[in-house]
Amino acid sequence: VVGELYISGTNVGRGYLNNQELTAEKFFADPFRPNEKMYRTGDLARWLPDGNIEYLGRADHQVKIRGHRIELGEIEAQLLNCKGVKEAVVIDKADDKGAKYLCAYVVMEAEVNDTELRNYLGKALPDYMIPSFFVTLDQLPLTPNGKIDRKSLPNPEKVVNTNVKYAVPTNELEKKLAKIWEEVLGIPQIGIQDNFFSLGGHSLKAITLISRMNKECNVDIPLRLLFEAPTIQEISNYINGAKRENYVAIQPVPQLQYYPVSSVQKRMFILNEFDRSGTAYNLPGVMFLDGKLNYKRLEEAVRKLVDRHEALRTSFHSINGEPVQQIHQNVELQIAYSESTKDQVERIIAEFMQPFALEVAPLLRVGLVKLEAERHLFIMDMHHIISDGVSMQIMIQEIADLYKGKELPALGIQYKDFTIWHNHLLQSDAIKNQEAYWLDVFAEEIPVLNLPTDYSR
Repeated sequence: VVGELYISGTNVGRGYLNNQELTAEKFFADPFRPNEKMYRTGDLARWLPDGNIEYLGRADHQVKIRGHRIELGEIEAQLLNCKGVKEAVVIDKADDKGAKYLCAYVVMEAEVNDTELRNYLGKALPDYMIPSFFVTLDQLPLTPNGKIDRKSLPNPEKVVNTNVKYAVPTNELEKKLAKIWEEVLGIPQIGIQDNFFSLGGHSLKAITLISRMNKECNVDIPLRLLFEAPTIQEISNYINGAKRENYVAIQPVPQLQYYPVSSVQKRMFILNEFDRSGTAYNLPGVMFLDGKLNYKRLEEAVRKLVDRHEALRTSFHSINGEPVQQIHQNVELQIAYSESTKDQVERIIAEFMQPFALEVAPLLRVGLVKLEAERHLFIMDMHHIISDGVSMQIMIQEIADLYKGKELPALGIQYKDFTIWHNHLLQSDAIKNQEAYWLDVFAEEIPVLNLPTDYSR
């Protein structure tokens, strides 16, 4: 099990000279030996069966990707176990829309392509820990004191070495699909036999891709198909044999005082009633802004963002025992300004995350911390009931565009329009038939599995 490495014994010093704050952070009373100190190294490691300790990288190289907390050292350790890999380092990067992804840099002693590396890692790691891109280098850049210089690692070229020969689209449908795939994945010239997941695709991009293909091809493509048949050629064959269905766009609804909530929002509203002081459903977004910053332009960009998205002006209430959402025409959102130093960043972020009162809009907070003359920390925090990971990417991109003075196209629909469409769908015959099926399947007592958490239902 991966843990953080602590050192105790006579070799541990008394602390950092003239730095009481850092000393208090790193040096502790040893809980196993009275009157001795223990030092927190910040290294990640684990015991091996033979008693040795395996070093797995730094704790400050822990990142969060699509909601999952990841130890980059774990991925690096697995890569180094792969035959042909001499050196490896993994970092997190962000694309032009602000979406984070993992990129691995490897020095090889034998030729191994991306697909082989991805398949090897897939045997030991979950899919969200598989890097989207692998970059082969002659050597890893080093700092003057011999450590890996992560800041000097090059940006990955969005060309993937899959060892699959480029297969040209053979008809109009394959050309249309290739264009959609290239736009969603941000990769030029995708062949009809290239694997979606080998090209850096993941579950969030899969949902976006399916939505685009459904809309532009007038076919209902199930999400599971992409996992079973992850190439343009296979998807094209499915579309050719599928029944055509006219794509029906969600329609805007009339203005009301209150609107129903979606099933996901209802779940989060009820959970919030149990624990109003929790932050489990807070969605934080944090960025460093480098260069000269125009505060007024940033304030105007955030104001326009709130005006643009009704979800950012929505509050939630209980009427006659049912949760509803209310959209406000205007809400006040003040950016919280402060100044600090870079060694306080983690503390600032942690303190910024506070519970939301769902009945008070906006369910969004924005903070700006000046760290240096031309370096700021930008923090956004939203409640999950109005947002998700994809929404965060969209909003960060739109703030950047609005800051630059770009005019954004008007939104055809808002979340309330989806909610009403969604609730109508739940009353349809198709959903009623599914409900009847599952009620029949589970009509009998569900078998007890003798698990510690099991109980009679």
